[in-house]
Amino acid sequence: MSHCSEGVCPPPELVKRPLHGPKFLEEQGIEVTTNNEIKRIYFGLCLITGDNLGLNTILGFVESFTANYFCRICKVHRKVAYNDTTERENLVRTQDAHEWYVRMNDPTFTGVKT
Repeated sequence: MSHCSEGVCPPPELVKRPLHGPKFLEEQGIEVTTNNEIKRIYFGLCLITGDNLGLNTILGFVESFTANYFCRICKVHRKVAYNDTTERENLVRTQDAHEWYVRMNDPTFTGVKT
């Protein structure tokens, strides 16, 4: 999302803040000129897919799987995760908790980089 082709460049907001790109495209859209007419196109994100490293990078989680809290699904410590075979509902990440982790700005304790 950071290159131009055939003179079409992404809006600067997408290049500066790639994690906010989908929200920008949904709310602001982009202008496209076709047949000498300007149209605004809006987008909606329905799926993000990738491997563990790619998704952790895109979604703002730590990118090291030896970090204390590397899982983007739950907040289990790595020493427990490597041997645990059961899901612990009390450790599943929630939106409220994620917002708190972002404000804490402590990836070592939260696993959240942003």
